[in-house]
Amino acid sequence: MSQGIRDRIIATYRAEIESHKLNDRHFCSLKAHIEDLRRRREAMDVSVAALKGDFEAQLSSQESVIASLRTELETMKMANVDKEREGIEVSEQTQ
Repeated sequence: MSQGIRDRIIATYRAEIESHKLNDRHFCSLKAHIEDLRRRREAMDVSVAALKGDFEAQLSSQESVIASLRTELETMKMANVDKEREGIEVSEQTQ
């Protein structure tokens, strides 16, 4: 085999080896990016779950306050009806 052909074959192999090294670096970089994105997504999922829990707790609290105020409103309505009846009775007795 001539020296020129041998040198070209060696150069081709060296170029291929360098290409594999570059591909390995790109692959490692991509793996690192994927891992970073995975961690970010997990952190975001935790944050979303916490926000959802906070929202549901606030909603439940507000629903409780609304129910309490409705009960108080009904009690006040009944008290007003009783006072109105009482006023009518007093008015009838004084006439």
